[in-house]
Amino acid sequence: MASKHLISSALVLLVAACASETKRTVIVEEPAVVEEVVDFGGEGNQLPTTAPVKETCAAQTQVATPVPLHLVVVLDASGSMSASYEDGSGGSSNRLDAIKNALINYSKVSQPTPVSMSIVPYGISQPLPGGTGRDECAAAFYAPLLKDTKLPNVGIFQRALAGLEPTGGTPTGGAVLGSTAYARKLRVAFPKDNIAMIVATDGDPSGCSGAANVNTALAAAFTAGYPTFVIGVGEDISSLNAMAVSGGTGTPLLIDGVSATVVTQKMNRKFEEIRSAFSCELQLPTTFPNGTPTDKSQINVDITNGEGVKSALVYSQDCSKPNAFKYDDAAAPTKVMLCEDICTTVKADRKAKQDLLMGCPSKVN
Repeated sequence: MASKHLISSALVLLVAACASETKRTVIVEEPAVVEEVVDFGGEGNQLPTTAPVKETCAAQTQVATPVPLHLVVVLDASGSMSASYEDGSGGSSNRLDAIKNALINYSKVSQPTPVSMSIVPYGISQPLPGGTGRDECAAAFYAPLLKDTKLPNVGIFQRALAGLEPTGGTPTGGAVLGSTAYARKLRVAFPKDNIAMIVATDGDPSGCSGAANVNTALAAAFTAGYPTFVIGVGEDISSLNAMAVSGGTGTPLLIDGVSATVVTQKMNRKFEEIRSAFSCELQLPTTFPNGTPTDKSQINVDITNGEGVKSALVYSQDCSKPNAFKYDDAAAPTKVMLCEDICTTVKADRKAKQDLLMGCPSKVN
């Protein structure tokens, strides 16, 4: 008796997408199973001793896009924001100037995550166009000075902030209610996107009670799905910790500095920290690149770091495995989410890139 081995080699076909540099399709035909053929003597008497050849698997690869992020900046423009920093030329800029400059600087740069910003100031004596009523503690008083604007777009930020000067009291709770009402409108327009708020202030809230109490308003916003980050730029910040806890973000982001330039630079780093907090959530396409409906059991994720080193992740809904991904909802997913260990790595590497591989069974080990 003699043995013969039939081996089929792997065929790899790379098809470059013509319409977009950010999408590409890779079709991979897996190697066939090696069969051992037993010869019983004579033609036609050969029987395989292994299972038939496996069916091939087509993996379509697409550069993943982080879930877009909409930030509603609740900006303290009260009288205390007129406190000045000395700059190197002998002149001075105030706290509000420092934050305005930070917003303008941040609006110049394209972000790895698609970011849009709105600005809702408070402390102003008159409601902005779109706001109604005369009660600074009511949501209706507030409207965005700058409506949801995708970055980069420095010109519109400069124009919107040019005339904003510090004045009035600190009705933070009312401004949070107004900003939450605007966030709800964004949710209707962008049901699958991430929406968060930022309170940028130099001090403790004053006035407003009941539903407009700042911690009550922040807790309600968080419950509604709008976490709030709190950034403090002044000395009177004893209440900011409770505000951050109520807003669901745990710890306020405090900034100190002897000049407006330093405060502006640190403020920009805080904006980047907030953006990166959402960078591990990826959009889940409704269809595969070939047009077939998305099948979550046929998705894998590759991560390529800034040095070009690629790592393949495994699926683990409870994130019990290292280097894993999961879904926001295993039964009805809308987002692919990186588990904490690999997320930490990605957040630290601004050049990291994620790819979705679709059409082959998800790796689980």
